[in-house]
Amino acid sequence: MIDTEHVSETKRVKGLVPATRTADALSDAIDVQDASSVSVEFDFGASGDTLAADLKVEGQIQHCATSDGTFADVDAADLKGTLPVVDAAADDDQPYRVAYMGEKGFLKVGFNFTGTHTNGIPCSVNVLKGHLRSNPPA
Repeated sequence: MIDTEHVSETKRVKGLVPATRTADALSDAIDVQDASSVSVEFDFGASGDTLAADLKVEGQIQHCATSDGTFADVDAADLKGTLPVVDAAADDDQPYRVAYMGEKGFLKVGFNFTGTHTNGIPCSVNVLKGHLRSNPPA
């Protein structure tokens, strides 16, 4: 039996809207200061290219203490889970979720492309802010 709901305690923020991409993409800064938990959901469709070690897409999360500061890649120690590496047909056409455990207040999320992606891969990324301390979702 389900006895709690999480809708009122969760807010989804679009990082990058769904689009077929062929090159690196990174979101604007996303404020996560009002959340006690943060996860990032990467969603991939079926690639139009034959993926391999030299033709792949990787999920990316960067963090910073301020929205206009210098963002740096998040260390694996600040993540629960592993950033996606989509380098084979078995890896695309599915979602991946990673929890951010760092202490910075702002994130940028996106994709790193390796190789020349001629046809591209549909992909998007969202940030899920949970256990909000303020500014509940509308």
